[in-house]
Amino acid sequence: MVTFSQAQQSLVSDLLDEARRNEPQIEGHFAGIDEPVFVKNLENVQGDERDEILFSIGYGPDARGQVAMNFGPLNREGGERRLNVAVTRARRQLRVFSTLTHDRIDLARTRARGVQHLKEFLRYAEASASPPEDSRASRDFVSAFEREVHDVLVERGHEVDVGVGCGEYRIDLAVRDPERPGEYLLGVELDGPAYASGATARDRDRLRPEVLEGLGWRLHRVWSMDWWFDREREVRRIERALSDALAGEPWVDDEPTDSGEEEEEEPPPTPTPDGHDARIEPYVVTELAVVSEDPKSLYDAGQQEAVARAVREVLDVEGPLHLAELTRRVGAAFGQKKLSAKAKRRITTVAKALDPPAAFRDGFVWRGSDDPTWFDRLRGPTADGATRDADAIPPEEVVLAVKLVLTDNLAMPRAELVRQTARLFGLVRLGRKITQAMERGIDQLVAQGGAELQGDRVIGR
Repeated sequence: MVTFSQAQQSLVSDLLDEARRNEPQIEGHFAGIDEPVFVKNLENVQGDERDEILFSIGYGPDARGQVAMNFGPLNREGGERRLNVAVTRARRQLRVFSTLTHDRIDLARTRARGVQHLKEFLRYAEASASPPEDSRASRDFVSAFEREVHDVLVERGHEVDVGVGCGEYRIDLAVRDPERPGEYLLGVELDGPAYASGATARDRDRLRPEVLEGLGWRLHRVWSMDWWFDREREVRRIERALSDALAGEPWVDDEPTDSGEEEEEEPPPTPTPDGHDARIEPYVVTELAVVSEDPKSLYDAGQQEAVARAVREVLDVEGPLHLAELTRRVGAAFGQKKLSAKAKRRITTVAKALDPPAAFRDGFVWRGSDDPTWFDRLRGPTADGATRDADAIPPEEVVLAVKLVLTDNLAMPRAELVRQTARLFGLVRLGRKITQAMERGIDQLVAQGGAELQGDRVIGR
């Protein structure tokens, strides 16, 4: 909890101490855990974060009904920075307790920037108060494009709400989770009025997604031009995003086909004289024979060995690979058209029962004979030029690619190292997810002692 003053902090702390004495069952929230309950004031909360923060304003009208424009540290120079720190301590939810509303703050009586910011913050908090459950979708369609995407998803059996959120910015379409009532599985964003309202490309394409994903949303972007030119492809992409979300897998999405200002088109890497770098092998996708068209066959005890053979064959060819990809490959051979949590559990169980059992690391499945510490398998695009999603490349493989680039260049700027590493996998459009995956590989190599940082340059060892 964050309070506005030391007096409020002391009062709340005293009340909590009394509650802990009277109700010992709550003691577990205060000790013996990584993030216990804390009570701090505006001036000493910096550095602390929690999933949920309670913010007590604690100022209001006096006995005569007058509101003094004296808000303690906010009236001093730099007070706005203290307010900014206080209201950004919550990872997921900030609850504001205040008898004071924004319209009671008279800026004509003070020039303090902190007080100005408090007025705007209270205005935002009032506008963002959570609406009732039945009013989450509170607006009509804003375009024919939005209506068409909505209708297609509904026709395919999904429950979809329109304009979900609070305040001015809302998620265009939100697909309800069929397994958890009251929760959403996926937010579908379109390039409609909400997207156009962003002042800059950074606001539209980076800040909004980062904030929403930090709040627990899974997002999927559909561009209107892509929809008009190839609607079926876009529908398949949405269905794949929904399947990944339902299975609880790390977010894997196709790179956008039109990236605006946030991506750069790069020419493909220059080939070696014989057109192939012998250190990089083409990625081979397993082509399993169809065992059954009946989706239930995957769970049939009589098909246990057939499922095991399919898992072993995929791992022998593609291991290590992401669990979502393994499930997709094996499931297709047994009539599974959608990736489900049940199918993932079945295939995971079979993989762990192999001899030797498959190994699981960070969402990826390894052949039992593989040793990640000696991983030396670097795979580029397939023979026909298809590439893997950045999130579907094992971290150990990214580290190996970073090593290879540094072997050829000794040292280079970090941004260029990201670019060159991605190109080894055939990824030439630097979207946010690709950049993040390559950045993680660089950081992991540095942590292992295989490279060092000097300013913005990375030096191989």
